[in-house]
Amino acid sequence: VPFVGAAGALLNRALWMIGKDKGDFRIANSLQCQPPNNWLENAPWEQGALAHCSPNLERVLEEKHPVVVTLGATALRRVLGLPRGKGYSVKEWHGTVTRDPKDRFWVVPTFHPSFIQRGASNLFGTFLFDLQRALEVAEHGWQPDTPTLLCDPELEDWNSWVEEVLHKIRTEGPDSVWIAVDIETPDKERQQDEGELGFKDRSHHITRVNFAVSATEGITVPFLGGYIDGIRALMASGAPLSLWHARYDIPRLKLHGCPPVGRVLDWMWGWHVLQSDTPRGLGFVAPFYSKVGAWKHLSGSDAVRYAALDGVITWQVAEGIAGDLQAKGQWEAFLNHVVALDELVLEPAEEVGLLVDKVEIEGLRGKLATYADDFYTKIQELVPEALLRFHPKEGW
Repeated sequence: VPFVGAAGALLNRALWMIGKDKGDFRIANSLQCQPPNNWLENAPWEQGALAHCSPNLERVLEEKHPVVVTLGATALRRVLGLPRGKGYSVKEWHGTVTRDPKDRFWVVPTFHPSFIQRGASNLFGTFLFDLQRALEVAEHGWQPDTPTLLCDPELEDWNSWVEEVLHKIRTEGPDSVWIAVDIETPDKERQQDEGELGFKDRSHHITRVNFAVSATEGITVPFLGGYIDGIRALMASGAPLSLWHARYDIPRLKLHGCPPVGRVLDWMWGWHVLQSDTPRGLGFVAPFYSKVGAWKHLSGSDAVRYAALDGVITWQVAEGIAGDLQAKGQWEAFLNHVVALDELVLEPAEEVGLLVDKVEIEGLRGKLATYADDFYTKIQELVPEALLRFHPKEGW
């Protein structure tokens, strides 16, 4: 019987919050038999067990449901026929809307309630969003975004595209165009969650660069030959540059002679201002602002299309985050405490280089710890006598 324990209680609460209950839905399991110790994922019997129960699930899927919500990775892979591997996690598919392989219904993946219940409570709001999207698709249908993708255009066409963008900037001013910029590197190809790229990613080789100046078109070109002249011109146009994880992309572009001239807006950190406890990968954030659907899995099978989508989805997400920051009164905080901080403090410090005395740092750490302990003791002494009988276990 599905969802009768703690995960069921969480699912009930989530459905109640969107005005529904379990009785409004057909609920089924990918597996109808209980595996040993409730262990299925990566168990030696996983594929055999799913195949054994497949006829039962197929009968449910043939009942002409408008939408099927997959809860967790096992159901996601089972219903959409997806393999394991990069780009196929729930984090990169949640809230997207995909037609099932047999064209019978829409599929909206989300996290399994037990995953949220076991400690990922920061994703509860995302879980609600995904369920609400499924209800909207069931009621109104779905029309995905289908942006035009210009994949490795001829050099002449690329130069014409660049000139069109530059002409608009020259005639209407730098702020008339926001240019989304995204680079591809061997490290990015191996690690698809931009939010997790860091100092371990040592490659400075750029394979291609992706751009977008609207929500309806993305372009990607190889980083070689005459294409680089257009890339350099766009970076030097003075227009605001929208990136996702700019601290990864910009140093590599600078190294190859394509430094930015306009203001760099890093929307990964714009998202962090809005939702500081959620994942920062573009694949996770995109469903909140884009209707293109899942695309991270294309990096291995269709790398050029994947790259073009990276650019246009970055633009769509940037537009959405900017609107939310302004609506919530957080726009100035983003500009001052993220953009200006990076522009005026962090980036110059990185370029100059700061010498670090590890011995002095350890000594300072010890002094600060002693200071903190003394300060904490003084704070505790200030607690009124009448309140001491309610003393919390960890102190006030």
